[in-house]
Amino acid sequence: MNKENKYWLHRISHEWAVSYELFEMGYLSMGWSMFSKSGILETAREETSEHFEITYKSIMSDRNKSRWSMWYFAQFDIDDYIVVPMFNGEFSICKVLEKAKPISEIKNIIGDFEDKENKQIMWKDDLLVREGEKIDLGFVIKIKIVKKCLKRKEFADSALTARMKLRKTNGNISDLKESVDRTLKAEKPINFYENVIEQGADLLHKQIMQDLSAEKFELLVKAYMKKIGADSVGIPPKNEMGKKDYADADVIATFDSLKIIIMIQVKFHTNSTNSWGIEQIRRYKEQIEDETTELENENCDEYVNIPWVISTCDEFSNDAIEIAKKEKVFLVNGKEFSKMLLNAGLEKLEI
Repeated sequence: MNKENKYWLHRISHEWAVSYELFEMGYLSMGWSMFSKSGILETAREETSEHFEITYKSIMSDRNKSRWSMWYFAQFDIDDYIVVPMFNGEFSICKVLEKAKPISEIKNIIGDFEDKENKQIMWKDDLLVREGEKIDLGFVIKIKIVKKCLKRKEFADSALTARMKLRKTNGNISDLKESVDRTLKAEKPINFYENVIEQGADLLHKQIMQDLSAEKFELLVKAYMKKIGADSVGIPPKNEMGKKDYADADVIATFDSLKIIIMIQVKFHTNSTNSWGIEQIRRYKEQIEDETTELENENCDEYVNIPWVISTCDEFSNDAIEIAKKEKVFLVNGKEFSKMLLNAGLEKLEI
């Protein structure tokens, strides 16, 4: 049975100048240097919390509440994820490669180094020292940094942002698995507007398929073109005179200031749309341009004809996509058109 990975939060503000340098070397650090040779990690991992308390009391007489940060640190397991709040409103996410161990075990791996304040850090009696003073770091975990120095306001949702305000050194945040996973998958910052449009488009697309017919969908496309600024929009008769070789356009939108005419073949399909609509609009465009060429009116303004296919389909077939690229036909599927409608605004979009 596969182990379910856990999600943790751990701060590295303690001995920050050294801790941040260790973090960039691939080690998450922890204080409690007086426990480094006590075997308390094994006690925390293998025994009960009561045994942990007994081991703690044998070394420290007080009952410091922060002792439980060491308990949690010992629980971090291989392949768990750790969210690391940092300075300047940033955070990183790392993956555990090895369980926690005394810092002395990496002595021969990293050697002496300079910290973030450009001060020399050296080893003495298996602990780190700076300018003769011991640095209170007793344990480390080898990690892989998966996401580094992300802006909280851009990559953390509200739940994760709130949890990073936790005052304790660390804690289990497995209840925020979805939030952390969303950040791990994110390739760009969270955008409220885009998220609303994305989710709203799914609902709108579903409503279009439920409430409209092919004829009403054509009227919706016509209304959309008018909404975005077309000077004139028309639906040619289905038996339009002069059409040949199956040439056809369902909506014609003219933008006078831009000198463009968008010729649209509209399809009310459920799953997929093939290349036939592309052929229809391509032939229509060619026929119109051939007829325009025959006109000998030198004063006639020249408009650019742009062919579109708008479909309620989920996707276009592969051959449709290839032909559209070749013929320079703009394809819009059902969800994309729903996004376009939402961006334009549904107010007064009557059909």
